[in-house]
Amino acid sequence: MAIESPPTRLDLARLAKLEFPIVSYEVSREKIAEYVVAIGDRNPLHCDPAAAQAAGYLDIIAPPTFASVFASLPFRRALADPDWVARSTIDVARILHGEQRFDFDCPITPGDRLLVQCIVRRVEEKRELVFLYVGTRVENERGERMLEGTMTLVLRP
Repeated sequence: MAIESPPTRLDLARLAKLEFPIVSYEVSREKIAEYVVAIGDRNPLHCDPAAAQAAGYLDIIAPPTFASVFASLPFRRALADPDWVARSTIDVARILHGEQRFDFDCPITPGDRLLVQCIVRRVEEKRELVFLYVGTRVENERGERMLEGTMTLVLRP
């Protein structure tokens, strides 16, 4: 019979200083098309270049929720690194995704080369849960801000 050891206490100070790798992501027409099909999106702005151009865009635009594909990449890459996980004090099996929000400066389009950076903005402990508020900044290859986001992660004991 296995005896479970008590959960280790999260180091809130360490969590507040976590650093994530900056990740690049290239948006393609194919990736947008796959996403549109996966979510059942029928908006012609997301799949018909002529409709998008008639609406004033140069090409199709990605649905706003497409940002979830790349916005958490730095965090996901960090979680794939055993050394990073050990330093973070996070038990990967105890992470819950609480909320995600995006504020766009411009639409995401095929050919955009994005740089995605995540930064811990705040750490709070409520009852036995730890809330990790992660800010995301996405810029294109010209250094123009594309969007800002916030992801809330809940770390269970």
